[in-house]
Amino acid sequence: MMEITTNTTKEELIKKGHCEKQCGHCCKRASGIVLPQEVKRIAKRLNMKEEEFKNKHLEPHERFHTTHHRIKQKRRHPNISGPCTFLGPSGKCRIHYAKPLYCKITTCQAHGHDAVVWFNLQYFVNPEDPQSIREWAEYLKHGKNIKGGELHKLVPDRRKLRWMLEYGDLQETSEEIARRIKKDIQ
Repeated sequence: MMEITTNTTKEELIKKGHCEKQCGHCCKRASGIVLPQEVKRIAKRLNMKEEEFKNKHLEPHERFHTTHHRIKQKRRHPNISGPCTFLGPSGKCRIHYAKPLYCKITTCQAHGHDAVVWFNLQYFVNPEDPQSIREWAEYLKHGKNIKGGELHKLVPDRRKLRWMLEYGDLQETSEEIARRIKKDIQ
């Protein structure tokens, strides 16, 4: 079994993620993430305009302080996941020919969870965004990681990493606000 790391290529994961069964199990309780560059392609395959596709089939989805779109779900309750809107009555994906990368790689195969972590690191975790790094650090306390997803690998500068984790970006903002208030009083 191939080890998935942050250096694993998208092509390797697509090949590894190929689902022989195509049983739709993955789609019964979740839906896929659609990256910005995929919206146009999928909309075109569905003979829809991009905005129409977004409005009808997508919803904003945030992870690690980064927002992409997720395919809407058929929810029975607002707080409970439901099946993907593209899961057909036969249990097959109705957009299999155009499905997003997330759906191609995060199948219920043995590597599925590692593929989700890889996807998060490639498309959601932003090493330049302190809040994204803090949220990833929080996730790492209980969540699974892959090689290359360690905090010190994402932000190699130890001082910068410590600054991010200790909310240095927000402290500076507070200090700036305090200086402004002090100036206004004088």
